[in-house]
Amino acid sequence: MNWIKVVFDGMRTVFADGKELGETNKVLYLGESGTYDFSLGGPGNYRPLKKKVQVSGTTRQHPLVIEFTKE
Repeated sequence: MNWIKVVFDGMRTVFADGKELGETNKVLYLGESGTYDFSLGGPGNYRPLKKKVQVSGTTRQHPLVIEFTKE
């Protein structure tokens, strides 16, 4: 079981390997450990457009934080 939190200045839909997980700035359940491609929904006015991240050993209380920056 793994958890992430995608940080972004604003609300966007979070995608992992093209599948919708939930909204930015909230702790989200990801599932199994592994390498995932994360991206955001909405306009492409953020960087990076996609982020490949290895996720393992996280908890709801200590999620992996992934940041995207608004342009």
